[in-house]
Amino acid sequence: MAKTETTDLGQLLQLVLDAEPLAPYYHVDQAPDRKPVRIAKGPAVASEPALVKFGVPVVYEDAAQLTASGKPHFEVQRVIVNTDLAYVQFAYAVEGIVGEAWFLREGGVWKLGHLSVRET
Repeated sequence: MAKTETTDLGQLLQLVLDAEPLAPYYHVDQAPDRKPVRIAKGPAVASEPALVKFGVPVVYEDAAQLTASGKPHFEVQRVIVNTDLAYVQFAYAVEGIVGEAWFLREGGVWKLGHLSVRET
């Protein structure tokens, strides 16, 4: 992945993690194993951009190992980045949710346009 793509991915994933609609699903006060946030490495997330959630760095782990261990984790299923538009599809299985986020690049900075979450 090129440096620009890595930078884009980091900005996009940070916006997803910080999106207000996801706040009710973290439950870090009741479930301490959800901190640090883990992201499964896979085809959509091959690099490891530096992200922070709850004041600690996000951890990247192999998807198969996370699934086998049962550790709560985000799975980024798809990322599409165009010049000024981007899309991220994700799941947070521990909460039984899937979501999609659409982004617009304004002045060289990604901004969250819309994020939808649904329970499966």
